[in-house]
Amino acid sequence: MDRCPCAREAKEVRLSGSTVFRGRIMNVEEDAVLLPSGRTVTREVVRTMDSVSCGILDCEGRVCLVRQYRYPAGRSMWEIPAGRIEPGESPEEAAIREAGEETGMGCAIDGKVAGFFIAAGFASEYMHMYLMHVTGASDAVPDEDEDLVARFFLPSELDDMIGSGDIEDSKSLIFINWYLRRIGYDGPKQPVML
Repeated sequence: MDRCPCAREAKEVRLSGSTVFRGRIMNVEEDAVLLPSGRTVTREVVRTMDSVSCGILDCEGRVCLVRQYRYPAGRSMWEIPAGRIEPGESPEEAAIREAGEETGMGCAIDGKVAGFFIAAGFASEYMHMYLMHVTGASDAVPDEDEDLVARFFLPSELDDMIGSGDIEDSKSLIFINWYLRRIGYDGPKQPVML
């Protein structure tokens, strides 16, 4: 017998559902779901394509961030390059394409850093995060709806930007904190409280 009820898999079963919104990049579904307790509840789920994010380093160990206006957030944000995996594309192919489109640089993948759900409570999107390095220029064409500025930052600059609240994007926070730990960056001696 399990001592902790959370140790058991609590599977929910979809009984029925419908698409309540169909968009260009996402659909919203409303499903009737049977809980392990026997109760029936309604779940709203955002269904969209999976995505990639690119932690790009230059030969000096600096990290590339792009600055772009994010309409839902209502402001411009610094973040690592990222984008959707197009139909028929592997996550690795998507990462190389997105890196080129968003930065103008050709990049190669060094390895996978992580994979995670963006918002597992209501969205199906799974993000593949890669460590990459610059190999030269790219001939990729930027998306017509993106206006981006790319810049490389030193580890100390990234640490300062996180401490001051200038980086608010979750995928970027995940990558930067992973990278700073990986290179042994010890940062400020006192924690910065926002």
